[in-house]
Amino acid sequence: GAVDYLFGGMTAVFYKTDLVMNTSDASSDQTYITAAQQSGGRGYLMYKCAVKSAFPGIETASTYPSKPGYFGRPWQATTSEVVFYNTTVDVSGYFLYAGSSLITPEGWSSSLGGESNMMYEYGTVEKSGVDNSSNRVSWSTVLSSPVLTDGTEITTFNFTKGTDNWDPLPVETDVLTLSANTLEIPEAGGTAAFDILSNVGWSVSSDQDWLTIGGVPSGIDSASVALAAGDNTGGAVRTANVTVYGNGVGSQDITVTQLGSLGIDEFRGNGLNIYPNPARGWFIVERDKADPAELLILNSLGQVVYGKMLESERETIALPSLDPGIYFVKLGDRNVKLIIE
Repeated sequence: GAVDYLFGGMTAVFYKTDLVMNTSDASSDQTYITAAQQSGGRGYLMYKCAVKSAFPGIETASTYPSKPGYFGRPWQATTSEVVFYNTTVDVSGYFLYAGSSLITPEGWSSSLGGESNMMYEYGTVEKSGVDNSSNRVSWSTVLSSPVLTDGTEITTFNFTKGTDNWDPLPVETDVLTLSANTLEIPEAGGTAAFDILSNVGWSVSSDQDWLTIGGVPSGIDSASVALAAGDNTGGAVRTANVTVYGNGVGSQDITVTQLGSLGIDEFRGNGLNIYPNPARGWFIVERDKADPAELLILNSLGQVVYGKMLESERETIALPSLDPGIYFVKLGDRNVKLIIE
């Protein structure tokens, strides 16, 4: 009961470590990951760690996974230091807290030795999908950039260097890249997926309710993310913007298009043909008639971004400066999908 797992006055770095909570089935049992006791100098750095629960019946005699606990409670008030950097927090499986974050909303406790505003947190990803950073105790510090209040950048070296510049851990450049910036889901519904290549914590959100994110919409390091949509019964093409937010790096967007039932063909439609497709800078239009007709290019929102009167059966269209993505070429009642690279 009331276990402090990592305690004392040392300087320590935990690098990409699983911090596994284990509480008994007693409702009063609590867990505190740290109980720092530094009187000066650097404290604990939890660098890209994951907060998890012990497996019932395998790693613990408890019947259930762990209840939510705390990042810690200072053993030494005022001067003790703990930094949680880009931490991923799992979801509690304990029946009274199912679906809640494994870290309580307040995050820290003063029940051992008092308060210290050097209880830091930066870039936490809570797999419950709830951001509890605004609910942390008032005396802790939630950082908006990876720099401590004394001006120290959060790096493993700044904690291990001591007086001899000891640097045993690899230096990483934070990275977040996506395998695609456009995806398409069939009119009848289905899934589409993309890969995240990353070494930081990230979260995924969609700006449309009809597009759902499979599994837990957050994580750390590389992963595959599945998106799903039901039948598009509205008839019109619809789009959603999926944003991937990375801790300490810029966010990235994916445009997801779901076709409707308004006669959009893949690349050829009722005597209308465009090529090359995908296009880059230009494409050729071929049609079965030479009478004057207006050609329109629409973006995925249905907005007209280009227009031209056609006079012959075969014409070359020089594209304006358009962002890469999915567009639709409309000529009368005929529509063809155009991909611009």
